[in-house]
Amino acid sequence: MNDFTVESLTDFFSYLDDLRASGVTNMFGAGPYLTEIYGLPPNDARTVLQFWMQASRDLTPHERAVMAGKQQP
Repeated sequence: MNDFTVESLTDFFSYLDDLRASGVTNMFGAGPYLTEIYGLPPNDARTVLQFWMQASRDLTPHERAVMAGKQQP
């Protein structure tokens, strides 16, 4: 697994928030979008998506990224 930085997670989470708001896809299918846009390997894209889904929508992307960063091994 990739060791994601808080900055990269913040960027991914902001993108995923915008993707959700656009209604283009069901968010369970958002992994391939991360792969296409950011070049993430599919396993890393699923990990980012999992972190994003576990985080509270009441927090900013940066706050969620900080919390997700603490979950990394």
